[in-house]
Amino acid sequence: QYHSHARARAPRRRKVRFQGFQAGDFNPEIEGTTNWRTKAGLAGWLAESLTDHLGLDVASWAPGRQRTGYLTQPDLATKEREADSAYYFMTCALDGLTYGLRVRRPADNPEGASSLDRLLGALSDDEQLTSTLEALLLAGTLELTWYSEVAGPEARERVRGDGNSLIVQHGTVTDADTPEALLERLQRAPADQGLWLTIETGLDAQDALDAGQPLAQTILETMIALGPFFAACVG
Repeated sequence: QYHSHARARAPRRRKVRFQGFQAGDFNPEIEGTTNWRTKAGLAGWLAESLTDHLGLDVASWAPGRQRTGYLTQPDLATKEREADSAYYFMTCALDGLTYGLRVRRPADNPEGASSLDRLLGALSDDEQLTSTLEALLLAGTLELTWYSEVAGPEARERVRGDGNSLIVQHGTVTDADTPEALLERLQRAPADQGLWLTIETGLDAQDALDAGQPLAQTILETMIALGPFFAACVG
């Protein structure tokens, strides 16, 4: 279980080999390497930096023929473990860059044994962790989404902050919410359905291109802020 007072390792501060995203990174029709996903590029630097800051082993994983990079513990960085794992992600698409933390509970997973179950348990037991999530959402840059695999991504629910309260959007309906009500809603999700939960943010493609190399530090800071939730997922 994550303990907020755990000491992180002293950062080694390896220089990032990343000059910024390129236009081809966002166009799936352009063939060629996506250098930002390599262990020598942005993904590798983020993995090393997160290992240092969080005190957890983090490795990068770049599946072939995709424009997505994953960061997670080495033993989870396999296709076989993707079904039940928590991982940081960065995805380039035509409409922009999305990055954050993604967690899944498989439909056939033993009760209470998935990464998502561990996260929900930690949020139930740790008021500080719940307050941290609320503060991140209220800041307005991150949003939390989830959907069941039966309903599909088009039926996802979104939670964001408007500065004063949490707003839940499901379809065209929006409701004010509290962290406690949000947690109860997630705990009531059918256990016999696969469930995806994501805490994410992003930029449109042109803003990501304009941000250049400094965007690497912005992504790292967001991932560090999500570190307590990643740690709770991996146990």
